[in-house]
Amino acid sequence: MQKKIKYMTIIYLKKIAMKKVIVLSFLIIGICSGINAQESKSYAKVYYKAVSADAGPVTVSIEDGVATEAYIKFKLRVRNTTSDYILVSTDNIIIKSNGQEYKNLERDLLIGPNDDDSRVIDIKGSGLRFDKFTIELKGFSRIPAASGEVKAENFKLPIVKNEFTAGPFKLIQLKSTKKTDDVVVKFSVDYNGDQIGIVHPGQVTLLTPKGTEFANMAPRGQRKPMLLKKGQNNTFVVLWKDIPVSNGDMQTANIELVWHDCFRNTVSAPFSLPDIEVEFDKGLSDAKNKR
Repeated sequence: MQKKIKYMTIIYLKKIAMKKVIVLSFLIIGICSGINAQESKSYAKVYYKAVSADAGPVTVSIEDGVATEAYIKFKLRVRNTTSDYILVSTDNIIIKSNGQEYKNLERDLLIGPNDDDSRVIDIKGSGLRFDKFTIELKGFSRIPAASGEVKAENFKLPIVKNEFTAGPFKLIQLKSTKKTDDVVVKFSVDYNGDQIGIVHPGQVTLLTPKGTEFANMAPRGQRKPMLLKKGQNNTFVVLWKDIPVSNGDMQTANIELVWHDCFRNTVSAPFSLPDIEVEFDKGLSDAKNKR
């Protein structure tokens, strides 16, 4: 009888010990979770890990993420892997964290065929130091490069007329400079269509009296396509330099600008992308804050 009581006592004590271990384990997990959840709050500036995702017609990267109590910002880089245009209406991109949503107010981004571009997303507010956040990639659409081409007559230099129209586009020559081997022309362009207007300065060529055509030599950023909606306008520059003298003296020669596929009046087709998760980078935050 005594042996039985002793055995039952041992079993009872073991059960009590096991319950204590389980309770203690949950307590430790809870404490660690609480510490981790608040870890980013201990930094003046929080830095985030870069992340990239291949998603259908684009590759989306989130770079240089940083946050304080008053703002969170990062670079949204989009690589267009298609032969069409990709439009990103960035005001549709939403950041989510801790049950809250934050909208971006940056301007639209248009990426040319097989090209890449970026936009810095900068959101202002309070309490924006997150351990992690989710980016909803809404507002992406595809614009067929082979649709909506608008023909335009060659622009003659010396100038025959200062302004002209091409479909829903109105262009005005603002300034031009011609030297022996250099040509620079600046235009303003207005779009009065009801769809989407695309102006792609990189498509413009210079036609010399010898029949030779030279591609636009403006810096890469000035050759990128631009998006215009009804009533909007913009300016762009086309330039050529170090043109071989065998093509004539550009200062006195009759030359022409050939527009090719510079102008398009078209529509876009939306497509969906998966969300991207961005996480707190403790190592980088330690280094940057010199902890």
